[in-house]
Amino acid sequence: FFTEKPIEPQIANSSKFKVFYIGRFTQEKGVTDLPKVVKLVAERLSGKVEFYFIGDGPLVEQVKRQIHGYSLENVVKFLGMRPSDMIYSYLCAADVIIVPSYMECFGKILAEAMISGTPAVAYATGGLKYQITDGVDGFLVPTGDYKSMAQRIVELYENPQLRKKIAQNAAKVRKKYEDINQTLGYILKREIDRILAGSD
Repeated sequence: FFTEKPIEPQIANSSKFKVFYIGRFTQEKGVTDLPKVVKLVAERLSGKVEFYFIGDGPLVEQVKRQIHGYSLENVVKFLGMRPSDMIYSYLCAADVIIVPSYMECFGKILAEAMISGTPAVAYATGGLKYQITDGVDGFLVPTGDYKSMAQRIVELYENPQLRKKIAQNAAKVRKKYEDINQTLGYILKREIDRILAGSD
């Protein structure tokens, strides 16, 4: 996962502020809030920001229609599905990741963004509110409050030092997740050994 691979030059070489959504286009992921967030941010940062949406799902066409309705096609790029081994590279290219989920037990993409040192703005729902310490290693906003999500994105654009601090703190969780993986691996191996020993 932690190997950076080449991505589209127009993304890698862009000097604009890059905001990514990576995930399924389903109701529980809150994707119909995305166009509202884009509209508010684009009004504040006209010509300085671009959004990239990675993923697919039953609501992708509806979101595209919303974007068209706001005349924001020049601000948003729909990249469709991308191989899982490319996600780290996109996260490294992003200035901000947004996670507008209404239901989420554990935010995998949020964890990956933090490991990558990419600031995240997420709805404070389900397990997400336990993954981020608000204002320290990311930002949490009330679930459904797309206006606050947009405001946090603008703040991160306007305050590079804040963005750097959030990114550095977020990157510290990498060791935590690596330790968890090692612990789970140890427990799994121990249980497999126990089961195999009992089958003799």
